[in-house]
Amino acid sequence: MATRRKRTDSSSESLFDEQELTAHADGFIDVGPQDSPAQQAARKGATAVAQVVQQPMPSIALKPMNGAITRQMMLTWLKIVREIQQQPKADTYKIPMPVLMDFLGDKSNYERLKSTLRSLNAVQVEWNEVNSGGTQWTVSSLLSQAKIIRSPSQNIVEVSLPPDISRGVRELEQFSELNLIMARELKNQSALNLYRIAVAYETNPSKLTFRKPPEEWDMYLRVKPQGHGAAFEYKYFKRDTLLPAIEEVNRLTHLNLELIEHKEGRVVVEIQFRIEPKTVEVLPLLLGDAAKEAIKLAEAELRALGLKATEAISIVTTYGAERVMSNVAYVKQRSAAVSESAALRNPTAYLKAAIKNNYADGMVFEDQTSVAQTPIKSDQAQAEKDAKRARLDLIAHRRTEAQNLFLEMTRRESDNIWHEYLSQMDSFGNKTLASTAKRKGLEAKIVQVHFYDWLAVRLWGEPDDKAVSEFLQASVPQRV
Repeated sequence: MATRRKRTDSSSESLFDEQELTAHADGFIDVGPQDSPAQQAARKGATAVAQVVQQPMPSIALKPMNGAITRQMMLTWLKIVREIQQQPKADTYKIPMPVLMDFLGDKSNYERLKSTLRSLNAVQVEWNEVNSGGTQWTVSSLLSQAKIIRSPSQNIVEVSLPPDISRGVRELEQFSELNLIMARELKNQSALNLYRIAVAYETNPSKLTFRKPPEEWDMYLRVKPQGHGAAFEYKYFKRDTLLPAIEEVNRLTHLNLELIEHKEGRVVVEIQFRIEPKTVEVLPLLLGDAAKEAIKLAEAELRALGLKATEAISIVTTYGAERVMSNVAYVKQRSAAVSESAALRNPTAYLKAAIKNNYADGMVFEDQTSVAQTPIKSDQAQAEKDAKRARLDLIAHRRTEAQNLFLEMTRRESDNIWHEYLSQMDSFGNKTLASTAKRKGLEAKIVQVHFYDWLAVRLWGEPDDKAVSEFLQASVPQRV
């Protein structure tokens, strides 16, 4: 099987260009071999971890104005938002096309991706925001522009967001965290949207969603404009939409939902949902048997550090076992390294913040054994902390860029890079890494992180003070 591209005179195609190009029945022509084994392993490994998107609160209950938002459209938009949130702020964002198509489980249907992006550009939604300054109502499309750039060396989706939606996605004044792997398992459109809403209220002390009339819930769950189609009847809505959605969410996710009906006499005038996290793990069923032991270990670590069982399960489900374990190690190391006077006042809260913000990203725990015994002035300590965080931000940014470049390389290029990496394995002095790379290759997260960090250094050099300074200067306009 060969990778294929559209026959075109230009490497860039407008999503709104309707010209038909013929070659194969699906409109593609052969241009070269498929992914190298290393690239295949990298893609497989990338899908086997939790993928968390921070969904802005205005987006959890969208009001479409001129058309429906299908499950495919919603998943595509959420994945685009996640990829945007991994990049520095910009006017346009580039996403490797295989990243989108692999996530959607539709690796070869280019026309379907094109149609989905076109629909996200065309549909209009209400985007309502509430903050300390008052309320704001906006009507907008979900994507202001989309472009697909195809060539023998790369396949890129380039997108831009409308201003208010871009601000909501980037600034995240109010947001909830959604595990895309779990969301993708929901095959019913109404179940997906109900789950998105439920996750946003999972941490609410009341464990209750908002109350709205059934007609509005019908719009939120099916994401279709109100008043379209047959006259609304609650009994049919409950039978055909509500109960199947609740059943699927309860069966496939980490939450149990209970429908609450508020009546005036015998008429249901408003409904809402009670949310309870499950006390059994769900994610291993979605990620496969290989993840089960790691997840159990991560949950046990969190419980040993003072978290409740349901809370531990929810955190591991959202962020994945590997991220949890690395940040547990980070917090333990920090606690062991500081003096008694600098001990954490609330270790549990700090641990949850560390996992949420991934403080351990880029850390190598074996090399960090102690801190200086000389007290550091507060200003100096803050400056050192800021410099360290900036360096870690640069490393993480370069790691992502290196991964994207590697996945877009030709088979020959990626094979050469991977074998060059393996040839240097003895010099790394890490027997566990060498053994894992030999057995699992880039399917293993430990290998992915080390390989992409190595590739980043090969491409751009060490992240020294000059590189960090240049990275910060480039980021200044983006933080305004």
